Amino acid sequence: MQRRYTIAREAGIDRLYHFAAFDMARIYPIVAFNRLYFSRPCGFSDAWDCRPFFDIGRIDDSSWREETAQWLERLYAHGLSELTPVARERFRRLLRENGEILRRMVTEANAMAGWMNDVFRIFCLSAYADHPLNWALYTNRHTGVCLEFETSTVFFAEAAQVTYRDEYPAMPLKIKQEEDALLPILAKPSHWSYESEYRLIAQERSKKLNHQTLIADDHWVRFPGQSLKSIIVGCMMGKNEREAIKALVKHAPTPIALKQAIKVPSRYELRIVPLA
Repeated sequence: MQRRYTIAREAGIDRLYHFAAFDMARIYPIVAFNRLYFSRPCGFSDAWDCRPFFDIGRIDDSSWREETAQWLERLYAHGLSELTPVARERFRRLLRENGEILRRMVTEANAMAGWMNDVFRIFCLSAYADHPLNWALYTNRHTGVCLEFETSTVFFAEAAQVTYRDEYPAMPLKIKQEEDALLPILAKPSHWSYESEYRLIAQERSKKLNHQTLIADDHWVRFPGQSLKSIIVGCMMGKNEREAIKALVKHAPTPIALKQAIKVPSRYELRIVPLA
């Protein structure tokens, strides 16, 4: 089955960058133990990010209603299993005969952000290390770090490219491919396009579905240590924090270069150079 999203290797991306505030509780496990912290979608700043939407425009179409009813039965299979046979059959009839019930349940399905927060974990990356807005938004006003990863390993080579659009992608109620479930995760509004974002997607081990993604254990996912090529410090990072990063990298199990973002004189630009 053909995949419907682009991965970093296909896009010719040889480096990916992750921006983060200075937090040794997150940075230390990356350097020392090759472990990445994957976030819950609910923590993202965009109001539309990872919030699914189901199109109910065909609610009066009998074939669509039957397909929708079947999908909802699968969606609520766990809860239905706790009902008596009579109650389960009544629920099945209501889905097919009561348009208002069906409409209400589809509307509730549009609030599946809670379910996605339980199942999915995401690690965000960018194709560029020098965009000032990424530094401003994600590194606590240029005081944090940017981690540079090489995509020569499958782990990062298969990071999924985010698409930017003006209309929110409507998820099909009948998911025919695993990519259907990933649509809200891999789409963002056009005004975020400057991020040139790629995402690694994982599912919590205790909640995982049958989709082929990375597996997280309480948010943490192990990665190939040789993939971390450098740590770039922000142009406004304090001296103590810089020294802490230097000490950490000095004892890293694999070589990691140290770089810094500097402000280009007379321009609103950043340049990445070796850390002095």
